[in-house]
Amino acid sequence: MPRHFMSNRGQIAVMFALLTPLLLGFVGLVLDGGLAMVQYRRGQVALDSAALAAATQLDKDFFRTDNLVQLTPTDAHVLAMTYASENGEGHVSITGISVHGTQVDVYGVVTSRTVFLRIFGVNQVRFDLSARAELKYGITEEGQ
Repeated sequence: MPRHFMSNRGQIAVMFALLTPLLLGFVGLVLDGGLAMVQYRRGQVALDSAALAAATQLDKDFFRTDNLVQLTPTDAHVLAMTYASENGEGHVSITGISVHGTQVDVYGVVTSRTVFLRIFGVNQVRFDLSARAELKYGITEEGQ
């Protein structure tokens, strides 16, 4: 065998050994990042639906007597919790619901368990989420 082939023997094995952990790290990051994104979107959709549902709870008695639009805080809170639990499929934890006049804010947390990032001590990724909705009743702007 020529001499220049003998001096290069084994270089591919060394490069493969050095690059394999890096490549596995990238695959793990992509996999865990994708799973985290799915959990994030699931949690955000659950909170958005909870806020929208809660924003439909018009206080009809107050509207009839004072002709003002506002939400019924108790009904809005109950409906938001119901929607969040049904749409969150057990992955979303509601941390707070705030009802002020015609506006509802829903706050929650969703966690995504990791697969490959556990090697580096990251067992889960936590997302703090929020959603806001407002009750619009009838004509809200001139020209509608």
